[in-house]
Amino acid sequence: MRTLGDAPRKGPKRLSAEINAQIVADYQSGMKATDVARKHGINEWTVRHRLRRSGVPLRPISMNDEEVALTFTLRAEGLSYERIAQRVGFSEGTVRNVLKRGR
Repeated sequence: MRTLGDAPRKGPKRLSAEINAQIVADYQSGMKATDVARKHGINEWTVRHRLRRSGVPLRPISMNDEEVALTFTLRAEGLSYERIAQRVGFSEGTVRNVLKRGR
């Protein structure tokens, strides 16, 4: 059994000014925060935190009304969750939840 004293706990990752600038540039080019995080090997929260500290306005995480309407239209046309997710730019889980909730 492992105890707290077995391994030192890692602190937050220090990011250079160049990496922070690249995070901002990637996000402003249209990349999603999750994709930026994956690219740089960091947590999505860290990406959002760095963007806020840099004064970058964050895009909404959830679907807007037009995207919800498109999701329902595409599902009525018989498209799979995967295809709908690709079209609207959200995950399959988000698409499934929106359709299940009716919003």
